[in-house]
Amino acid sequence: MRDPRERFRVEVFLVIVDSLIAALNERLSTYHVVSNMFGFLGRLQAEVVTAAEVLVMKYQEDLESDLSAELTHFVVKFLDIIGTDKLQDCHGAGVKSSRQLLTFLFLHEQQLTQTFPNIEVMLRI
Repeated sequence: MRDPRERFRVEVFLVIVDSLIAALNERLSTYHVVSNMFGFLGRLQAEVVTAAEVLVMKYQEDLESDLSAELTHFVVKFLDIIGTDKLQDCHGAGVKSSRQLLTFLFLHEQQLTQTFPNIEVMLRI
């Protein structure tokens, strides 16, 4: 017969440790699935930052160094508002043009030019 200490280790402690390891492995596999589906967002953000830095270097007189942060905030605001009919009205009004022009018009319609001045300048360029 085992001593009480060994019995506790085998029947309680190791069972808890095995359950914990199984739960952590399950959680880790779920994180891998989510990372595989949404991991590109971090790469996109890095590409946006790099592209913004290139633009700022090229147009130092016109754009400020915080363009990448402003772009990040603008995208969040844009996606928040895009559910409204403002952009659809602009598109439905016969405006046949590029996404950049539609974004520029959206910026003005929503009166966001003071909030995102670098984006307005970038779109004008």
